[in-house]
Amino acid sequence: MILIFHLSFFLMKFVNFRADFIDPCSGLPMLTQSCNKVYSEVDGMECLLNYKSYNAGFCKILTHPTWGSAVYPATIFAHCPMSVAVDTLRSYPGGATHSFVNK
Repeated sequence: MILIFHLSFFLMKFVNFRADFIDPCSGLPMLTQSCNKVYSEVDGMECLLNYKSYNAGFCKILTHPTWGSAVYPATIFAHCPMSVAVDTLRSYPGGATHSFVNK
């Protein structure tokens, strides 16, 4: 979660682009106080990355193709050129490993 915050903060403060990340408990943006729209991390990963999930009581558990359920989904929303987002992700150790980033 700290990495996600640092990436969002970097994009917003140092490169002058808008960015935010989702609070996994509430589904609300962490930095944009005026938004009341809930975003489901698990639903997003299912839709955008075609990951599978299963229900455990009232929780949906995401299943990563390699790591199984030992994952914690996190999403950054950024309004910036793709090259800025990719360069920012690549500046972190192990960053930018997903296929759409490496194109």
